[in-house]
Amino acid sequence: MMGQRSVKDQEICDLLNARDQRGMELLFEAYYKSLVSWANTFLNDLGVAEDVVQEFFIALWNQEIHRELSRKHFLLFCGCWFEIVAIID
Repeated sequence: MMGQRSVKDQEICDLLNARDQRGMELLFEAYYKSLVSWANTFLNDLGVAEDVVQEFFIALWNQEIHRELSRKHFLLFCGCWFEIVAIID
């Protein structure tokens, strides 16, 4: 039996693959806080961490990257990591 997170992730993937904006909204609700917290551990600036994550979500939607991968959490953390590295450098 799949866990609650797995079921929600599958629902998000299905909506995103159908190009339904609700999928992006659910993705944001599910991962925004944890991504900001994680980004802040590297940036030590909550405002910048929030900006990085928000900009990443915008790029994710605009470039339709979300439709290419089924493991969303991996994509999210990797994508934010590249944004963080760009700021740190």
